[in-house]
Amino acid sequence: MNQNTNTSIKENRMSKAVEWIKLISVTGIVQILVTGLGLVSGLLVVRYLDTNQLALYSMANNILGTMVILADGGISNGVMAFGALAHDNKRKFGKVLNTGLDLRKKFAIVSIIISAPILVFLLMNNGSSLMVSLVILCAIIPTFLASLSGNLYEIVAKVKQDIIPLQRIRMEFNVLRLVLIFIVVFVFPYAYLALLAAGLPQIYNSWKLKKLATKYVDFSAEPDKTKFHFKSLFVKPNASSTVNHNPDIVDDVVNLEDIESKDENYREKILRVVSRIMPGAAYFSISGQINLYLISIFSVNHEANQNISEIAGLDKLGMVMTIVSSLFVTLIMPRFARLPDIKAVLINRFIQIFILLAGVGLLVVGTFYFLDTFLLNVLGQKFKGLENALLLSIVGTSLGMVAGNVYSLFVNRGWNIAPYFSIPLNIAIITVAIILFPIGTVIGVLKMNIFINSINLIVNTTYLIYKINSKRR
Repeated sequence: MNQNTNTSIKENRMSKAVEWIKLISVTGIVQILVTGLGLVSGLLVVRYLDTNQLALYSMANNILGTMVILADGGISNGVMAFGALAHDNKRKFGKVLNTGLDLRKKFAIVSIIISAPILVFLLMNNGSSLMVSLVILCAIIPTFLASLSGNLYEIVAKVKQDIIPLQRIRMEFNVLRLVLIFIVVFVFPYAYLALLAAGLPQIYNSWKLKKLATKYVDFSAEPDKTKFHFKSLFVKPNASSTVNHNPDIVDDVVNLEDIESKDENYREKILRVVSRIMPGAAYFSISGQINLYLISIFSVNHEANQNISEIAGLDKLGMVMTIVSSLFVTLIMPRFARLPDIKAVLINRFIQIFILLAGVGLLVVGTFYFLDTFLLNVLGQKFKGLENALLLSIVGTSLGMVAGNVYSLFVNRGWNIAPYFSIPLNIAIITVAIILFPIGTVIGVLKMNIFINSINLIVNTTYLIYKINSKRR
C-alpha cells in the first residue's frame, strides 16, 4: 500500500514537472519573441530620434506610467484576488471585473488631473513650447485610456491560465507597434508621433483581450454599485455580518468562505484593497520617476536632455528584464496567489522563487558586463563610452526586478505594507540617497537607483517572510 502510494506521489510530481517544463518552454519562447519585438521598437526610437526628441519621448512615456499607476491604485490587485476566488463562476467573475472597470474610470479622471500639469512642466522645463507640450500630452491619452481596460481584461487570462492565446495577443500587439514605430522614426521622427505609434496598438490589444475574456466572464453582470462609506474601511464588521472578515485586507482576500457567502459587495472589498495600496501607489508612482525629475531639474550646463536620453537608452537595454517579469506575473504570481494559507507551503515556494529570480538577475548582469561594448554599439554612436553607466544601470534594474516581483507576491495575496510605515521609510531612503550621490549626473542617479532598489528588496523580502511566518499553520 505504502509502495503504491509513494509511486503515485512520484508519478504526480513527475507529471507536474513535465507540465511546468512544457508551459515555461512555450511561454518563454513566445515571451522572448514578444520582448524582442518591444526591444527592437525601443531601439528604433533611441537610435533615430535626436537627443531632444528622445528626451521628450522619454519624459512623456514615464509620466504615462505614472498615470496608469494612479488610475489603478490597487484595483487590479483587488480584481486579481477576488477574481481568483470567483473564477469558476462566470457571473461572479464578471461582476468583480466590471466593478474594477467602473472604479478605474473614476480613478482615471483624478490621474489625468494630477499627471498632466507635471508632464507639461517637465517638457517646458526642458525646452519644449507650450503648444508642443500639449500635443505630446494628447498623444499619450489614447494609450492611457486603452490601458484602463486592457490591464484588467488580461487578469482573466492569467487567472484561468489561458496562456497561449494571451501570448498570441501580445505578439500581435508588439508586431503592430513595431510596424508603426518603424514608419514614424524614418519618415516623421517626432516625439509625439512616436508616442502615438507606440500607443495606438494598445486599443487593438484591449479589444482582443476583452474578446478572450468573454469565454470566462459574464460581461452582462452589473458592477457592484453598493453605496460605499469610507468610514467602513476603519470599522470592524460585527460577528453577525454575513461577511466573515477582519479589517485587515489579508483575510478579505484569502478567506474562501467570504467569497462563497451571499455577500458580493465587491466594490467595498476592492476599495479596501485600494485603501491599503493607493497611498503607497501614489507615492511610488512619483518616486518611481525620481531619476527623471532629478536629472531634469538638477542637470548643469543645459545637459538635461542629453542625460535623459542616455538614461532612456540604457533603460531600453534593461527591457530584457521584462521577459522575467512577464513570465513571473503570467505563470508564477497567480499560482502563488492561489496557494493555501499553510506556512510551510508558502515559505518553501517563496524560497524557490527568490533563488530563481536572484539567479536570473546575476546571469543578466554578467552577460551585460562581458558584452557592454557590443550592446552600446547597438544603441548608437551617442552612447559610446558609457560602459560603466551600462553596468550600473543593469545592476539597478536587476535589483528592481527582484524587489518588484517579491512585492507582487505579497500584494496579490492582499498583504500590504502599511503606508504610514512604507512612505516615510522611502522618503528617508531617497533623502539619504540624494545627499550621498551627485544627482545632476547620469552616474550619480544610477548609483542612487541601486541604493534605493537594494533597500526596497530588503524591506519587501523581510515583510513577505514576516507575513508568512505569522500564519498559524
